Amino acid sequence: MAIPDCTADKLRKLIAGYLGVDASRVTDEAHLSDDLGIEWLDQIELLLIIEDEFAGIQFSDPPAIELVGDLLRYIEMTSTQSNLISAAA
Repeated sequence: MAIPDCTADKLRKLIAGYLGVDASRVTDEAHLSDDLGIEWLDQIELLLIIEDEFAGIQFSDPPAIELVGDLLRYIEMTSTQSNLISAAA
């Protein structure tokens, strides 16, 4: 199950707004630190903002997230697991 385009676009706009860059720079292949200039502390703050914006997403123990695409896949994986847990309850 792929992440809906509206969610991916919302995430890209959120990242672009946080960084003050054009949303066209926030592609799946964009490296958070090398291409977008996000340092580790900024990345933690961005993850907290994403948690607030997207219900059910938590970054308590995320895998290495280096690309915007990694972040999208993590959100997809987390939301899929959340939906499976909800359906089983």
